[in-house]
Amino acid sequence: MNIEYIIDKIDQLSNKMRQHSAIQIYDNSKANIEICLGVLEFEENKIKLELAKMNVIITGFDLKLRNYNKNGIEINGRIHSIDFEEK
Repeated sequence: MNIEYIIDKIDQLSNKMRQHSAIQIYDNSKANIEICLGVLEFEENKIKLELAKMNVIITGFDLKLRNYNKNGIEINGRIHSIDFEEK
C-alpha cells in the first residue's frame, strides 16, 4: 500500500462525512450545527445557513454566531423557529 492510496481513501471518507449535517438544540437558547458550509444571511433576528443537502433558517431574538469553523457553527440567542428549504 502506498501513501497516495491511503490519502485518497481518507479524502473519500471525509467527503462522505460532509454529505450530512446534524443540528443539536439546547432549549431555545443554543443550536450547534455540524457540517455548515456557509452563512448565507445574518441579521440579529434571522440567520440562514447552507448545509450539506439543504439550507436552514433560524429565527429568534438577539441571535449570535459562535465558534464558526470547518466542522460547524454555534448559534446563541432566543431561538423561536428553525425552517428548512431546498437548495
